[in-house]
Amino acid sequence: PEIGQLFYNAGPGRTLDLLIDLLVDADARGEIDLDDPRSAARDLMALWFGLGLLERKYLPQSQCNDGSQLCGQIQRGTSVFLRAYSRR
Repeated sequence: PEIGQLFYNAGPGRTLDLLIDLLVDADARGEIDLDDPRSAARDLMALWFGLGLLERKYLPQSQCNDGSQLCGQIQRGTSVFLRAYSRR
């Protein structure tokens, strides 16, 4: 468990913290509307990686291992996020 926590803190956890900072800044500039920056960052990361991450891990022969697939998923996830969090 300790190794897992160290990995998380150095990788995904650090990325989450940096993303939270970016989203808080975007909120302060009026670009998005956040009530819970941590939840919003988790939402965005889930949209980016979600099921595609599982497919890449467990279905290595799938077309989801193509880098362009990942880029498309990230673009779509970002678009969905911005529609959900944009200021009205």
